Amino acid sequence: MKDDYNLLIKCITSVNEIAHEIIVVDTGSKDNSEVLANQYGASVYPYEWSNNFSNVRNYAMKKATGDWILFIDADEILPQQSKCQLVRLLVEAEADAYYLNVITFLDQNITYLNCISQNSCRLIKKNNKYQYNGCIYESVIESIINSGGVIKYAQIKILHLHYLRSIEQLYEKKTYQVEYY
Repeated sequence: MKDDYNLLIKCITSVNEIAHEIIVVDTGSKDNSEVLANQYGASVYPYEWSNNFSNVRNYAMKKATGDWILFIDADEILPQQSKCQLVRLLVEAEADAYYLNVITFLDQNITYLNCISQNSCRLIKKNNKYQYNGCIYESVIESIINSGGVIKYAQIKILHLHYLRSIEQLYEKKTYQVEYY
């Protein structure tokens, strides 16, 4: 997370009733996001940005104490229906990780006609052998498979709200991301 004050409340409150712990890794916020995260019950860990998203996710995995880790970005939310599905899935888990359906809305018009959908491995059983790889498009899939883990698909949605930001916020985020390509 970096400077996601406006969307962070939505993210944290979308998972706080089902999460045993909420871990936020802050890569250098200047907008008091870390204070807000603490106020909403998250444990915030500062992390010096190293131009590598995998390093940030791996750091978060090391801090997690639960059996399962749900990776959700500060500009994403877990809708109510997905919360119920997630709780049921973890009771009956038949895999070591799950692909979840990440739906990205493309502009302020929030409809399923104006979005893209992709499966992303976001729910992972805690295992020290699992590591994210890749600076920008980080992935844990190879690590899970090479460790003998099983990945399955789950019909659980995560809503990605990145493009619902103001034009100014989008420009700032784009500048931040482009600097590291």
